[in-house]
Amino acid sequence: MREIYLNLEEEILELGVEKLLEPQYIIKKTDSYKNLNATELLLTDKNIIRDYTIILFNSMEIALYSQAKIKLLKGVSRKELLEAVKVLMYNGDYVQEKIKSEEENLQKIESNIMKLNHRHRQLVSKILEGKTNREIAVDLFLSEKTIKNNLTELYKILSVKNRIELIKKCKKSD
Repeated sequence: MREIYLNLEEEILELGVEKLLEPQYIIKKTDSYKNLNATELLLTDKNIIRDYTIILFNSMEIALYSQAKIKLLKGVSRKELLEAVKVLMYNGDYVQEKIKSEEENLQKIESNIMKLNHRHRQLVSKILEGKTNREIAVDLFLSEKTIKNNLTELYKILSVKNRIELIKKCKKSD
């Protein structure tokens, strides 16, 4: 039976993970991952780069930009946790479905933003500043009708229905 070392801040989380894994694995607690051998299995909530490590993240934002090989969010299902542990034993890569889906959405957003021309980027900037169509038209020396037409094109490119969705999408990609 393989050993898994736990290095988690929250005791309640540690107890839950222990309960989920204990029937199949020997669970040991450690105060520091630094004293483990390179091939010993570790489950932690610290964003570290180390082989044979599962990281449980508090937030999606941190998980999205982490270089960890195995990424899970706290509250992961038992099924996904056990799958990640299986992958961990072979030092493979595993990303929780929820994180993977957000990564794909983020890549689509970034790809769509690269397709924007100068005018569209100006519009995005003005919208993020909270300006109305009339204010944008004045700033850019254009008619309000031109702004509306350009916004329609922009929404189509970014696959959004309105300015609120555009703002949410842009905030996600930060």
